[in-house]
Amino acid sequence: MAVIIRRNDVPPQFVPGVSLLFGIMYFVQSLGDPSSGLIAQPVRSLLRAGTESPAAIAGFMALAAIPWSLKPLLALLSDFVPLKGSRRRSYLLIATGGACAGLLLLYALPVSAEQRALLLALVWLPGLGIAFGDVLVDALMIEIGQPRGLTGRLQSVQWSAASLRSALGVPGLALLCVFVFFWDFNPLWVSVLYLYMTDALGFSEQVYGNAYSLFSAGALVASIAYGFYCRRVRAGRLMHVCIAAGIAANLVYWSLPSIMAAYGISFVAGSAYMTGSLILLDLAARLVPVRVAATVFAVIMALANLGSSVAEAGGGYLFELLGDRFDTDAAYRAIVALSAAIVAGCWWLLPRLRRAVPEWWHRPSLPGDAPLVGASAAAIDPKSSR
Repeated sequence: MAVIIRRNDVPPQFVPGVSLLFGIMYFVQSLGDPSSGLIAQPVRSLLRAGTESPAAIAGFMALAAIPWSLKPLLALLSDFVPLKGSRRRSYLLIATGGACAGLLLLYALPVSAEQRALLLALVWLPGLGIAFGDVLVDALMIEIGQPRGLTGRLQSVQWSAASLRSALGVPGLALLCVFVFFWDFNPLWVSVLYLYMTDALGFSEQVYGNAYSLFSAGALVASIAYGFYCRRVRAGRLMHVCIAAGIAANLVYWSLPSIMAAYGISFVAGSAYMTGSLILLDLAARLVPVRVAATVFAVIMALANLGSSVAEAGGGYLFELLGDRFDTDAAYRAIVALSAAIVAGCWWLLPRLRRAVPEWWHRPSLPGDAPLVGASAAAIDPKSSR
């Protein structure tokens, strides 16, 4: 979908080049992020082959995702500390270069499951580069997508700091941050689901990879569909759909009776997950002040990443604990139910959010608005919104 620029004095314009940039960056993220991308499964498989416990595997993957929780610090560099006259381009080159270097090191320096410290260090470098690139693309997305884009002029640090303080006082933004944290606080994804499918059910790594691919296919279908209806539905209704989709994305995993059923369930889960994720990131982006787009949106994404990382570590520990006390199936279904219940708890925040921003709550997108989505959603990450 082409990106649309809307300004008060300029009609909407399609910018295919920017759309291509977004697509490439999101695609690279989906492949290269060691904590959730294409190589995340081999990392988990390596740890599993080393007889690591479910809690240890989930804990390692949570640590591997730490660079995503550093996004606010990275965004501060982008927003307030220009490098060679640029707040985006120079940093984007550094970020992508660092990610490439890190992935080459992972290829050139193979490690065993016993070398956990070295493995963690090696996955952090590309993770940090990809996370920084995500911050920069998020900022570009908001600058272009909102009715008032940036003029491209660099603000002084003093002016920027004042704008950041003002941004923190935007009505509803703090509540939305809490909402994002709990929507992404999901103990089921990804380590518990991976371990249950490969260990308890005996599915092969290939079957799990196929299921993940179908999850991504469902997410892609949902992404395309969202572009057609997002402008026709007001924010309040979309928030209810977001929660319902998050609950559905968990509950469909309640039973996985066969490989073919797992494939179908994964497709449905991907569609539901992406629907909720796109809604949440789109509506969050509508509240973000453009002048400090990178920093504020990075704070929102960091909370989502923190929620997902803590939940994954906790989910692995709980899965192991309940599995020892009861059985694996009971432990798994308890975590499915818990994940769905946490998302359902977000309904408690909606009346407060409606009172805080009544105009935003009842307003659909403007006719020329493009859906504003974050990098993780477009990267189809079932772990978090990145």
